[in-house]
Amino acid sequence: MKKTILALLSLSLVLGMMTGCGNSDSSKKTGTDSAVSQTGGELSSEEKKQAVEEPDIMGFFTGDSKTEFIGMTAEEFEKETGSAIVKDNALEYTEDDGMIFAKYSLGSKDSMLGGRVKLAKAYDQTLATSFKDGKLKVLSVRISKITKDEAITICDDFIKAFDGKLPEGYVRFPDSERGKDVEVGFTKGVEDYCISMTRSEDFDGDYGVSFDLQNYAERYGMTQDQIDMLKE
Repeated sequence: MKKTILALLSLSLVLGMMTGCGNSDSSKKTGTDSAVSQTGGELSSEEKKQAVEEPDIMGFFTGDSKTEFIGMTAEEFEKETGSAIVKDNALEYTEDDGMIFAKYSLGSKDSMLGGRVKLAKAYDQTLATSFKDGKLKVLSVRISKITKDEAITICDDFIKAFDGKLPEGYVRFPDSERGKDVEVGFTKGVEDYCISMTRSEDFDGDYGVSFDLQNYAERYGMTQDQIDMLKE
C-alpha cells in the first residue's frame, strides 16, 4: 500500500510539473518546438518524391517491436530505418553545437504511427528527428494546414488508439493548454517517456498536429536531484 501511495504521489508531481511547464514559456522545452512552428506548409510534388518510410515509432510500446529508437546514434537509426532516413533525403537539416535537427517527408497517407491512428483522409505528413550529443532525443510526426475540427479529431483518435494499450504504468495525463496549443497524451514517470500529441493554431488560423516522443526528464530539463526526489 505504501509503495502504491508513493507511486501515486510521484505521478501527481510529474503531472503537476507537466502542467506547470506547459503553461509557461515554450522555450523551456528542451527538445521540441510548437507543432505549427515546425510543421510548415503543404509538401510540394518534389518533396513528396523524397518521401521515406515511417519508422514504427510506437511498436516498442504496443509490443509489436523490440526496437527502441530513442537513444540510438545516427548510425544505428540509419541502419534500423533501412538507410533511407539520412541527411541526403532530408527536407531540412541543421546542425549546431552538438544538436542535429532534420525533417523528412512521409508522403501523403490516411493513417499515422504505423497505421494505428486512422485518418479521415490522406494528409501530407513529415517526420522530424532531433539528436543531441550523438543520441536521438526526439521523434515527431506532423501534419499541418488543417482545420481546428480536424486537429481535434486526430488528437482524439490518437488517445483512443493507445489508451489501455501501452506498457503497465502509463496513464493519460490531463490535457495541457498553453496559449493556442493543447497537448494530450500519456506518461509514466520522470525516467520514462512522454508520449503526446499537440494541436496548435498558427497566425493564419490554420491548425497543425504534432506527435512527439521524448524522455520526460530530458524534455523538461530536469536535474538529477529533481529526478531523485520524485523517485524517493
